[in-house]
Amino acid sequence: LTKLNYDKYIHISTIEVYNNTSAKNKTFEKTKIRPLYLSKYGFNKYLSELIVQKIASRWLILRLTGMVGEYMKKNPVFDMIPEHILNS
Repeated sequence: LTKLNYDKYIHISTIEVYNNTSAKNKTFEKTKIRPLYLSKYGFNKYLSELIVQKIASRWLILRLTGMVGEYMKKNPVFDMIPEHILNS
């Protein structure tokens, strides 16, 4: 892997990298992650975090909640999409 040549790399991830997302005290930054027990989506996001940490000298990983999911109608991504596109 080649090192990234940026001042800082910001990576958008998800709380799905935690094995238990049902309680706030299970989603702390220092919580041990057991990759073999993650969903396919959580595992892929966890791998992408590891890649960023490996190739970026300075990085920031943001683990957001409620970004994707079946039947979602509201979140930051939807807020950026113009209404005429959502209603087409």
